[in-house]
Amino acid sequence: MNAENRLGRIRGYLLDMDGTLYIGGRAVPGAVELMRALREAGRPHLVLTNNSSAARARYRNRLAALGMPEIGRAHV
Repeated sequence: MNAENRLGRIRGYLLDMDGTLYIGGRAVPGAVELMRALREAGRPHLVLTNNSSAARARYRNRLAALGMPEIGRAHV
């Protein structure tokens, strides 16, 4: 089975924020495009973090500042 067929069978995605979507104050290369592609394809996805040092609003603001505002509104 090729990679495209395997990806087509995935029902949803869980993505850690720190180190996967961003590192420090910068988006990881390709992260904004990946999240946009998942949304446009209608693929279920959630972002999460194990860092409890900040409130949800702070993470929403960070994602929006990095060019991922739809994630912050819907999933954080």
